[in-house]
Amino acid sequence: MKDKILKNKKNLFIIGGVILLAIILIIVLFFFVFRKEKEMSMETLEDKLEEVGIDFYENYYYSNLTDEQKEALVNFKENGLRIDITNLEVLVPIEEDVKTQLEKDQCDLDQTKIAIYPKEPYGQKDYTISLELSCER
Repeated sequence: MKDKILKNKKNLFIIGGVILLAIILIIVLFFFVFRKEKEMSMETLEDKLEEVGIDFYENYYYSNLTDEQKEALVNFKENGLRIDITNLEVLVPIEEDVKTQLEKDQCDLDQTKIAIYPKEPYGQKDYTISLELSCER
């Protein structure tokens, strides 16, 4: 009789341990999937914003500069040309999927900025881009 009771308690502990292990695995798996999704979302947003910055600089900003203004790009080499998304949208069209992603990630369009750093020899494709994201997600 005692053996049967002890055996039932052992089985109960084994079943409880398996259930606890399954719960822990589900939580860990959920955490990694959620985190990976968030990283992919932000990478995608960064890629899209970089494309917007390239379009803005090469096709709008640089192409409208005079030769004298092109020579003055050296003045922006350190601090860069910074533009927030709100003002950028007035100058160049932003695709709907980028707007949707910005909204989904709860980005502040006045604080999310694209910074373009011209570099020698200061041609149309001589620059680097960095992003300043101000997003909740």
